[in-house]
Amino acid sequence: MGLSENEPSDRAAADPESSNGTRWIRGLVAVGLTVVAVVVNGVFTLPAVLGLSGIERTVGATVLGELAFVVVGAGFLKLSGRGLDFLDLSVPDTRTLVQYVLGGTVALFALRSSIIGVASLAGVPLAPPSILQSSADTQLLLLVMIPLSVLIIGPSEELLFRGVIQRYLAGAFSVRGAVVGAGVLFMSIHLPTLVVVPSALGIAVTLFVIFLVGLAFGWLYASTDSLPVAMAVHGLYNASIFASAYLLLEFDIIAA
Repeated sequence: MGLSENEPSDRAAADPESSNGTRWIRGLVAVGLTVVAVVVNGVFTLPAVLGLSGIERTVGATVLGELAFVVVGAGFLKLSGRGLDFLDLSVPDTRTLVQYVLGGTVALFALRSSIIGVASLAGVPLAPPSILQSSADTQLLLLVMIPLSVLIIGPSEELLFRGVIQRYLAGAFSVRGAVVGAGVLFMSIHLPTLVVVPSALGIAVTLFVIFLVGLAFGWLYASTDSLPVAMAVHGLYNASIFASAYLLLEFDIIAA
């Protein structure tokens, strides 16, 4: 699934709907999957939100919410007659893995830091990650979120948005079109968490960063034909954000 392709991916030949699937139908299905994922996410988090408090509530809601993405992705594969072979679960050789995973993580963290830094210097009001907008012990929560990012958040979200949605869109769109489409839908699920951002410009900057990062995850998946690469970079990218926030708090560079 190379980025130079302008036609539907040859890999879509294994897709049982590739012969008659049209762009608008696949686009609507992709949007529908995203809407269903958001709804299921909300339902799954209710037990933690209603029954727990403090850090347990935040962690519980995170784990249950991420499970929703896996359930929706798996449900689509089951209902559409696709199996696990629809997902690109192969792992590349060690050199390629290190090159893309480490290089991608460092590049994305640097990109985010640069954009956020410029926005802050320009006086654009930004909000911290939504996961930190709770009454829980901030530093302890940050430490807990580091392994959760790698083990749960990255894999769950990439399974749905790259492994299922991007792959499905690639059966009718160009690879670039599939990457952009999945990136837009990935960005859209973060909209509800931005209500606390104090300005429209701040929301725009945050969405821009999320969109760029989503495109990068999609590009990594398309370039390597390996979903685990996108999962790893997504998880490590999130973990690096939480780790850096922890260090900033630990050394009193920012206030909790």
